[in-house]
Amino acid sequence: MFGNDDDMIGRIYEAALMPDRWPMLLDQLAHSVGAIGGTLGRHLDSDPHLILSPGVRPLAEAFIAGGYHVDNARTAPLTRIDHPGFLTDYDIHSDEDRATMPVYRDFLTPAQADKGAGTLIMGTANDRIVLTVEGFSDRDTLERAVPWLDMLRPHLARAAILAAELQLRECRSIVEAFGRIGAGAAILGRRGEVVARNHRFGSQLDVGLIEQRDRLRFANRASDAAFLSALGSVTSTGKGASVAIRDELGIGVAALHLVPVRRSAHEVFAGATIIAVVARPAIDAAPDARLIQTLFDLTPTEARVARAISSGGTVDAIAKSTGKSVETIRSHLKRVYSKTSTSRQNELAVLLRGFGSPPTDE
Repeated sequence: MFGNDDDMIGRIYEAALMPDRWPMLLDQLAHSVGAIGGTLGRHLDSDPHLILSPGVRPLAEAFIAGGYHVDNARTAPLTRIDHPGFLTDYDIHSDEDRATMPVYRDFLTPAQADKGAGTLIMGTANDRIVLTVEGFSDRDTLERAVPWLDMLRPHLARAAILAAELQLRECRSIVEAFGRIGAGAAILGRRGEVVARNHRFGSQLDVGLIEQRDRLRFANRASDAAFLSALGSVTSTGKGASVAIRDELGIGVAALHLVPVRRSAHEVFAGATIIAVVARPAIDAAPDARLIQTLFDLTPTEARVARAISSGGTVDAIAKSTGKSVETIRSHLKRVYSKTSTSRQNELAVLLRGFGSPPTDE
């Protein structure tokens, strides 16, 4: 039932280098031991940061919709028990607990999803990553699977840690790309903590920013409140936002554009959810097409259309200059709106304003 060890180990390390393969890997791992699917997530707070396998997605989404993920009593013990292997529901909770705990009584047991195994993986930055295998049909099947899962655990742990390191390097590459065009940028987690930043980020906000470990904080109270509000909006809606940053006297010093990171693997492995870009009044050049193409997964044509629109161009003028029909340009623009979470030309221009090349002086 457990399949070929070498084949599964190979798939695990493929996922380390190609994070998009984790959902399918989790399904393959689960099916190999008689379960329906698996999850992989960072457990930093009550907000779920999960990669879900196709087999377990409906169950997990119902779990989250029911609010059972908040202070998750089922998996929380994994973060407290020092055990270098997989633990089952039977290891963590007694029969009496499972009969009376709301998460089991009201959801897991009626859904026949109360038999699973999970393990805690500690990352290099003290991240807590929990991997679960869900939906075993009976206790015997579950307990027979644990030794095989324990054999694979070191490989799963190394793959998760490697994926996190690679994605952290990618985050650093993104902010350095902004630095090369003179813009301050940082990658933030959803609580506002800094995952990566370039040296310009602090210097361009030097009169408005207070560096603190838990999250970005701003000296001006109104700016700090606006930042928290925008942060919550971006993480809940997946749409970008901009914040006016003022100094302690209330004088505006910059705009901070917050752009959502849409790839869930970044969120799980690197903790990256938002790109924060400083736009100072002096930075008013047209945005760099290659940079915005990379940030928003635009095609080259879409990036050129976005750049032209943000520079004041009209659909008619772009069509005339490119030799394409107005309908074609509008179609490209519609896709740009979708990928950048904007809906109007002026909104797109505001979003991209901080991505231009500034004056060459430091």
